[in-house]
Formats: sequence, C-alpha cells, structure tokens
Amino acid sequence: MKRIYYSIIRELCINCGACAILSPESFTIDNNKRVVETKKYTENLDEIERIYLAKKVCPTDAIVIEEI
Repeated sequence: MKRIYYSIIRELCINCGACAILSPESFTIDNNKRVVETKKYTENLDEIERIYLAKKVCPTDAIVIEEI
C-alpha cells in the first residue's frame, strides 16, 4: 500500500490556492488567507494523485511529498 507524507514550505508558499482547488481534501485556505494542510499524510490513491498534481502546478514548488 502506498502512503505519502506531504507538507507546505511556508517560506515559499505565496498562498495562490491552486493546491486547495485541485486537492481540497488535502489543502485548504484558513481564516488568515493562508494555505494549510488539512492533514499530513494519506494512503488514498486518488488523493495522492491530486496531491502530486497540486505539486506540479504550484508556482513556487512549495509542496514537499515523501513516500513512506
């Protein structure tokens, strides 16, 4: 079973929200208009695919993914 850990590098994130649009179960925009992770890991293959897509379109490459 595939499992990934993912996070946002705060110093790089410009809070564009692309990740929250592509993978809303993994990323959201908080009350301070900052993108945050809704959790830190997943085993759901559909969600993993959307997280990789979010990483691909991130304009500052602020999403880190580690397979565990």
